[in-house]
Amino acid sequence: MFHVLLHLNRLKIPHTFTVVKGLYPSLILGSDFLHDNHASVNYGNNTVRFYDDMIVVPFQGLMMVNNCAILCKTICILCFYEAVLPLKIPATFEGNEVIL
Repeated sequence: MFHVLLHLNRLKIPHTFTVVKGLYPSLILGSDFLHDNHASVNYGNNTVRFYDDMIVVPFQGLMMVNNCAILCKTICILCFYEAVLPLKIPATFEGNEVIL
């Protein structure tokens, strides 16, 4: 655990983070951080807003090939079902744990 002063635009936010080696993306803001800092997530325009819109930041883009897991084929999964799906992952992740 590390105490970090996170800079979002001009806002400085102190928070205790857990360090996980080899994680991508390199920083994940959890629900504790979002709650403590009065964040609201807007999926309509892919932004996170802090302190009544004082700071508005975009979600991380996930369209880069070097950080995407891609389904090998299109598949439809019915409601209340589970499926094990084959994925293509970038070579940089082979042999590593990833979060999907």
